[in-house]
This record gives sequence, structure tokens and C-alpha cells, in this order.
Amino acid sequence: MRSCLLPAAAIVPLLLVGCYHYKPRPLDTTGHTAVFLSRTVDGEDITALGARLRENPEHATFDLTDGVSLAEAEAVALVFNVELRLARARAGVTRALADNAGRWSDPALNVDVARLLQSVDHPWKLGGSLAFTLPLSGRLRAERAAAQAEHAAELLRIAGQEWTTRMELRRAWSAWTTAELQHQATMDFTSQLDAVIDTVAAMERVGEMSRNEARLFRIERSSRLAALAALSAQREQAAAALRQLMGLSPVAPITFVPDSPARVTEPADPAPIIQARNPAVAVARARYEVAERDLAVEARRQYPDLEIGPGLGREEGIDEFRLGFSLPIPILNANRAAIARAQAARDLASLEVDAAIESALVEAAAARAAIAAARERRRILEEEVAPMVDAQFADVRRLAELGEIQVFMLMEALTRRLDARLNLIEAARDEALATTRLLEVLGPENEP
Repeated sequence: MRSCLLPAAAIVPLLLVGCYHYKPRPLDTTGHTAVFLSRTVDGEDITALGARLRENPEHATFDLTDGVSLAEAEAVALVFNVELRLARARAGVTRALADNAGRWSDPALNVDVARLLQSVDHPWKLGGSLAFTLPLSGRLRAERAAAQAEHAAELLRIAGQEWTTRMELRRAWSAWTTAELQHQATMDFTSQLDAVIDTVAAMERVGEMSRNEARLFRIERSSRLAALAALSAQREQAAAALRQLMGLSPVAPITFVPDSPARVTEPADPAPIIQARNPAVAVARARYEVAERDLAVEARRQYPDLEIGPGLGREEGIDEFRLGFSLPIPILNANRAAIARAQAARDLASLEVDAAIESALVEAAAARAAIAAARERRRILEEEVAPMVDAQFADVRRLAELGEIQVFMLMEALTRRLDARLNLIEAARDEALATTRLLEVLGPENEP
């Protein structure tokens, strides 16, 4: 009996050597909070990022200390945006699964001990075997391919999320730029209106204007100051959204520099581009590949794997060699339910690819229509409205310089001029948002 137990006992330490040894790792939320709050333009992590980026000629001028441009904000967001960091961490899970998928099943050590109740010379019977599963079905290779396809799909999801984050940042940038420019235009208006109000006050004192008429100018000024306060709030909220998308703390002392994204050359036929480059379509294609690999795995699982167990035994005082095997016969179950489910999942994944293409085509058409409308509005404001408003304002000022002060006409000219500037800023914003919308649909490789 001892001669049979010794080989089995020698295997146990070998099995324990390859085991994973768990070690607890407590959370350090205090330390992370301190790192997050210290993430400023002159912090260590941002400085290190700038040094890495400047090695690329495309980002040779990266410097956040002189103000943050849109391109610089996007570069920071790609590294520190919290949603992107979470997505990359999730990709580590699929990477780990892909690296460890398709491994052989662990061998099983079987030991049988029996004692005959009748009085015999050798009442003890002992047997031991080490069972292995031989993957004759090809299931392990299919499982590795499925895990690799899942990881590839996860990487494409991350790439799509990176692109979406950049587009979200551009939308937030448009909101901040609009609020900033409209705030400046309203401040200019109030400064000019203050000069008119001084003239109105002098006319009121000498009786050339009634109190009710003079009050109209003060009402206009108060209304514009209220609008100025609202624009200040919008500007701060947009700046906070930019900081959040960039992965910076809400108190990070940074200065944004207004600029606009480059224009996009609209393709005559966006369908081929969408099929080749749209992030959602790419992810849907990858999900279809995952469904294909999953079906291949389930198809392989209907075929049996051979389980073989060589071993040693002792009976009636005689040592013996044993060999056992097990081979399932796939005639009743044959993994039919799992195969049918995988087939249905593949059909669904195919429809999801078609749906993603259709949705992108509709979205591209809507974006192109929005771009055309915004450009036409901006053209009318720039080429027709703005020149007339400026001409009217110049005429009124010329009359004032000649001593013919018409305060109501001056205020009307100022108001019209402000409204034209605000509308022009909004038109530029709408065009930028529509352009971002189209660019998001076309995909990153279409970026100029």
C-alpha cells in the first residue's frame, strides 16, 4: 500500500507550487483624492505628459502654462479622462481572459481504498490514477479565438469611446467659446451704453428728456447686466465641464484660449467612409466576430474530449498498472441548446451591424443639413446684416460728432449691433456643433 501512496503524495507539493497566493490590497482613497486635486497644469503628471507629447512633432508646441487650446485639451483628456481610464482598466480584464483562455483542464487525482470484510491474507485493496482530459474536439483552440475576439472588440470600444470623448470635449468647448464671446460682446455693449446713459442723464437734468424716457435706457442697461450675469454662469459651467472631461480637478487654475475646430471636408458619399471608419459600426462588426467565435466554441463542445486516467493499484498483495478512459457519446444532448442560442446571437449581431450603418447614415445626413443651414445663416449675418448694422451705427455716431445727438437712435443702433454679434456667435457655434456631429459619425480617420 505504501508503494502506491508515495507517488500520489509526491504530486501534492508540485500542485501547490503553481497556485496563486492571495494578498489583500486596501483602497487608498485619501491618496488618490490628493493626487486628483493636485493635478494642475504645473503638476508632475501633466508636466510628464507634456514632455512625452512634445516628442511628437504634432504636439511640439504643447504648453498649458500659456493657456489651453482645444488640441491641448483633447490631448490631456485622452490621458486623464476618468471614463477612458475606467474603459482601459476594463480592457485589462478581457486581456487577462484572452491570455489565459483555452488552457487544458487540471488533472484529477483519484484514489480508491477498500478492505475486504472476509478473512484473507491481503484484505486491503488500493488504487490510484491521474486523469487527464485530452481536448480532441478542438474546443480549447476555439475558446482562445473567442477570448481574443472579445478583447479585440473591447479595444475597439475604447477607441470609439476616445473619439466620443474628444467630440464631447469639442461640444463643451463650443459652449464655453460661445459664452465667452457673448460675454465679451455684452460687456462692450454695456460700456458703450454707459456713455449713452451719461448723455441721457445730462439731457434729463436740463429738461430735454423726460424721466420716463430716461428710465428706458436704465432698464436696458439692467437687463443687459442680468444677461451678463447669466453668461458668466454659463461660461463657468462650461469651463467646469471642460475640466471634468480633461480629468482635472474643478479648482485647477487653467485658462482656456478660444479657438474653433478645423473645418471638415464633407464627402460626396459618406456611406463607404461610414462602413470603413465609423466607431459604432466597427464595434458592431467586432461584436459579430465575437458571436462567430462563440458559435464556433459551442459547435466544438458538441464533440467529446477524451478523458484518460493511468494509475497504479494493489490487490491481494500484487502491484498492478491500470488505465481507464471516458468518452461521452453526443447523441442525446450534443450541446444543442447552446448552439441554437449562439446561432441566434450571431443573427442578432448581424442585424446590429446593419442597424449601426443605417443609424450612422441618417445621422450624417442630418449633420450635413445642419451644417448647410448654419453656414447659410452665418453667411447672411456676415455679408448682409452685419454690414448694415455697422453702417447704421457709424451714421449715428457721425451725427453725434456733428452735434446732432439722437439717443434713441443711438441705443437702437447699439442694440441691433449687439444682437447681430450675438447671433453671429450663435451661428458659428451651431456650425461648429454640426461639424462635430458629422465628424463624430465619419470617424477619426476623416479628421483633417
